[in-house]
Amino acid sequence: LLTASGFIVDELTIGPINSGILANYDILVLMDPELDFSTSEISDIQNWVAAGGALISIPDGGYPSTLNTLMAPYGVQMTGQVGGYGTTTNIVNHPITQGVGAIFVDWVREISTVPPSTTLAWVTEGMEQYAFLSASEGGEVVVVSDSNLMDNSGLGMADNTQLMLNIFNFVGIKLEHELSVTLTAPTFLEPGASVLLNATVRNRGLSNETDVELQLLINSTVVDSVLISELMTGESYPLSYL
Repeated sequence: LLTASGFIVDELTIGPINSGILANYDILVLMDPELDFSTSEISDIQNWVAAGGALISIPDGGYPSTLNTLMAPYGVQMTGQVGGYGTTTNIVNHPITQGVGAIFVDWVREISTVPPSTTLAWVTEGMEQYAFLSASEGGEVVVVSDSNLMDNSGLGMADNTQLMLNIFNFVGIKLEHELSVTLTAPTFLEPGASVLLNATVRNRGLSNETDVELQLLINSTVVDSVLISELMTGESYPLSYL
């Protein structure tokens, strides 16, 4: 699937992950990791991501505890909970989920997210919800906590193939000019209650941007805005409104 879509794929089966290896690649995929990551591996991967690399983590049963150490700076943690089988339509609108109306999962490993990552999909089992898909606000880290989505049978279910192609295109293609905006807001609010809205714009492009205007609208009315004189590549700027 990936090679047919123009990606060059190499498989690392032995030896540690280090900065020398990572320097040759744009995307690192951790497919169903089971061995603990060493301190140097974690440091090299995190430094590589900070320098512009993209990380796709696809854990499943048997994932090492050090995976949470690796993912901590990106706001994603494995909770240890397992659940959810079948097709879910609980999907957030995002570039990764464009054209994806349904995702088939086969027992996901639940993740929890805090900024800079956001949950993009979850599956419901009884009264429980299990999040399994997330992306960081800058698009450099994506987590899919069910490796069955990537096997031959899983890719043939629901819109799984489209989802996987979207993920690799999203993290792998860097445009000269690209801004992403995320908004943290509740799905439900009691009458008379107040909540803090947080909007963030991030420069995902290859070039620095000037005079970036970020507006926050409620019911088509601008309630707050800011003009950012310069937004460097890889940097983000928050806007909060109460």
